[in-house]
Amino acid sequence: ANLSPPPPLPLPPPPLPFWTSKVPTPGARCAHAAVPVKGGMIVFGGRIPVPPASRTSSRSGSGEPTWLTLTDGWVFSVARARALKLGKGGGYPSGWWNLPVQTTRNGQTASAEVNRSDHTAVMRDGRLMLFGGLFTNIEENTIYIMKDWVDIDLPAALKAEGADVASPADQLQVGSLDRLKWGPAWRFLHTMVIASSIAHPKHDASSKVLTNAPLLYGGGGG
Repeated sequence: ANLSPPPPLPLPPPPLPFWTSKVPTPGARCAHAAVPVKGGMIVFGGRIPVPPASRTSSRSGSGEPTWLTLTDGWVFSVARARALKLGKGGGYPSGWWNLPVQTTRNGQTASAEVNRSDHTAVMRDGRLMLFGGLFTNIEENTIYIMKDWVDIDLPAALKAEGADVASPADQLQVGSLDRLKWGPAWRFLHTMVIASSIAHPKHDASSKVLTNAPLLYGGGGG
């Protein structure tokens, strides 16, 4: 009897990045963060595997996958998706649209890129807050662990308490990015929630109570 193991199954083709799609979509990705907004959600970052033929690093010849960390944010509207399913899309190509982010330095405004995967995100007072995660430099084939706070002031339509996010004007608005002071430690694969009320962590401020505060737990470090 032939007891040799069967040949390995071929790997599936890499997912198509969002920029190859004919309709607005974030595309296949993993290790992203998502937060709810009224009538939908916001997805930010993540990573996708890089095909071997696209790798430029001389150290990428190992069997380990190389990952591209993504910089984009996306908004999903449940109302749009339902309308498209019923054939009443109203001109919407999909339930998704891209959320551009910009930053201002020395009076100059430019597009902001936050390469990030395996991070966390929360909504706080109409702002999207990101912390930690991983950034992969494909040229150097190096993974960096992050510990920076990223604060994105969302467009008014995404933080309003009124109608669901489905208006065509919503996708023309831009988020404004700011970087806060560094967090407690480099970490990834952690969790983060908003604590409605929690005692101040410093002993000399034990009588103080923090409200609506981001609370981190666990994760890996380096």
